[in-house]
Amino acid sequence: MSKSRNSLSPNSARGIDTAKKVPLAPGRSLMDWIRNAPKRSPRRSSISEDELAQHNTEQDCWLAVRDIVYDVTAYVAYHPGGRDQIMRGAGIDATELFNEYHPWVNVENMLKTCVVGRLSMTKKFKMPLAPVLQTLSVNGGIVSTSAPLEKPFFDWMQDDNYVYLFVTINQEMLLRKEYVTIIHSNDTNEIKVYVYIKSHCFFLGFKLSGQIISVNFDIENNKNIKISLEKKEKSAWKKIGAALSDNKSFTKVQALPKLKFPTYLEEKTQLTHDSFLFTFRHAKNAILRVPIGRHVHILLPNNQSLIRPYTPVPKAVTSRSKNDGTQTTLLIKVYQDGMFTSKLSEVKIGDKILMSIPEGAFDLQKVQDAVSITLFAAGTGITPMLGIIQHCLIEQFLEIRKLRLIFFNKTENDMMLKEDLEKLAVKFPNNFKITHVLSASSSSWNGKTGRISENLVREIVPQIVVENDDLADDEKLLCACGPKPFTDLTVQILKRLNVSESCIYPFSG
Repeated sequence: MSKSRNSLSPNSARGIDTAKKVPLAPGRSLMDWIRNAPKRSPRRSSISEDELAQHNTEQDCWLAVRDIVYDVTAYVAYHPGGRDQIMRGAGIDATELFNEYHPWVNVENMLKTCVVGRLSMTKKFKMPLAPVLQTLSVNGGIVSTSAPLEKPFFDWMQDDNYVYLFVTINQEMLLRKEYVTIIHSNDTNEIKVYVYIKSHCFFLGFKLSGQIISVNFDIENNKNIKISLEKKEKSAWKKIGAALSDNKSFTKVQALPKLKFPTYLEEKTQLTHDSFLFTFRHAKNAILRVPIGRHVHILLPNNQSLIRPYTPVPKAVTSRSKNDGTQTTLLIKVYQDGMFTSKLSEVKIGDKILMSIPEGAFDLQKVQDAVSITLFAAGTGITPMLGIIQHCLIEQFLEIRKLRLIFFNKTENDMMLKEDLEKLAVKFPNNFKITHVLSASSSSWNGKTGRISENLVREIVPQIVVENDDLADDEKLLCACGPKPFTDLTVQILKRLNVSESCIYPFSG
């Protein structure tokens, strides 16, 4: 919609701190827009492109995004990129502009009260390999868009040097690189591809016809995944190979076979007296990034009955982390009398352990939709919160997002990544606030003390109990993670404070 300097592409090489916003008049922040947006009733009849083109002035401004026409006349004054930039989309289908400069923004939610109706399709357009299914319904005067969860489409081709596997997504979503995991085994010459689509996973598996040198992939047009397998011998294959069991299956993530693959300890960095960053390098031709809010299990090869879940630490939170697809960094607290971590602490640099493919069911759309996010973390329960923090503050910074972290630890010495988190709080003072709570603090501690309780939550986050906070349930998100008793109690407390259950997400391994 606009190429304003505060609206960075998710692939931008520039840091968010270089972004410059156009100064807005008082009372014109995006939070003000959420509160004051006018409400109009969408009509059932479609809008032609000719009719859309007539509404192209600042005093009468319509634009279309993803086949829906919005009356943004009132929003022009709130646009952080300025009036001139949003007027580039006035009276036209602005989908390409919108997708180019900020496709992550949930326009359906931000402009949900400004819907005029559906844009009639008068122009021919090129369909993707598989259709994107989208429905529009009118319920009580509200137009909503929804896309059913559809199985992806698969195809392949080759030339003398490469075999290409194509997966086309049928779901309206922002397709991110961490939603694709590829594991190739040199020993068996098997390739396994996992494409995560919300709560489900699409699996491709083949015992390849020939040997390969390397594996890579690209995402094209936010829909197509192109996987390139470089051939060892430059000749044509008669077929990809023999299909593995469950090839082209589309199942819930929880139902996936528990694949374990080798990875090697590359680096170990101490954070506190008993917590460490463990960085593991994957075997050649294994590409794995973990989606935000999800986790992997790690196992010790000589005792696979010992298995524990861990969530990677994003590099944007601490530069000591490495998660580039070939490496994964985990934050692990080592208990000297623990059955698992005491043995893990004995693993030497270069030693092999086993890691699972990504698991979990957290849907990033919960974060995309939320205006207010509150995170309750205890100890290493901070790890899934770090991905949310990175996403909100670094990747897709929006002024309307308010992020609050309440971090529980035992003593000052147990506070992990304290300096890294405080740097973010200083960098984003209007959007990110941290409260540290210690249960066994020293006499010099001036912060909050105690354990999670209803009174403590009321004190730290008083707005939680405000019944009329002008935010819909899907605009609020409250996450909890830590030892199971902490997580369970936090959920109980939030429910007692009349927080809607749909707003609460407890992380569990």
